[in-house]
Amino acid sequence: MNVEDVAAEIGDKADTIDGLRVFRFPPDNVPNAAFVVGLPEDITFDETYGRGSDAMTFPAWVLFEKTNDRAAYRQLARHLNGSGAYSIKAAVDSKRLTNEYTSCDTVTIRSAETGFYDWGGTTRMGAQFTIIVTGSGS
Repeated sequence: MNVEDVAAEIGDKADTIDGLRVFRFPPDNVPNAAFVVGLPEDITFDETYGRGSDAMTFPAWVLFEKTNDRAAYRQLARHLNGSGAYSIKAAVDSKRLTNEYTSCDTVTIRSAETGFYDWGGTTRMGAQFTIIVTGSGS
């Protein structure tokens, strides 16, 4: 698997959600309503014999300005749903037959942790997603 290709494709899937500005790499600053794919936190080589498969754990964030806490809360909440038009999981996860990836075999959003995140000197309300990716080791 190619790290840059996987991150780009995760970003492409998230870019189908209306109203999000998607970054396929961690930028210095983010606007309101941003989805950011980070670098892998963990790469496990040789998950299966003979370079058969590797696994990567990507962080990704959805972030909202706190200018109005209630509005930020409502925006964030709809992106945390497991399904629906604004669901990060539904857009990014590869478990649906219509959401196949070409850069890897499987993409699974394992969890989301909500909180306040400092990005570029600005505190934002958001969630950090843990995304598990598996694919060919060769």
